[in-house]
Amino acid sequence: MALPKQYRLTRQKEFEKVYDSGKTVRNSFLFIKFFKDSSLESSKFGIVVSTKVSKKATVRNKIRRQISEAIKPHLNRVAKNVNVIIVTNYKIVDKEFTEIEKVVLNLLKKSRIIS
Repeated sequence: MALPKQYRLTRQKEFEKVYDSGKTVRNSFLFIKFFKDSSLESSKFGIVVSTKVSKKATVRNKIRRQISEAIKPHLNRVAKNVNVIIVTNYKIVDKEFTEIEKVVLNLLKKSRIIS
């Protein structure tokens, strides 16, 4: 299942603001761009899995679901007023869910999005 709608980035302008003004934390197979702004109402997430990762939509959707499931149990610990974009690269295809979950949480902690 995907993240609840209230926690999702949906508009092009929201994505552009994070890409233009956000800070980046990297790993070998994904990176997180985040933008903290006190004018934001709540925290939202966007997950980007391009066709460069896999030509098959089923593989890309599986990766999106895995990242969403890694974030979901920790939504109550997410800092307020932060927009986050998680971008993957082709190396994620071979990874197990436990490894993806560990890396996502590690990067969120490193960027102080999760306490």
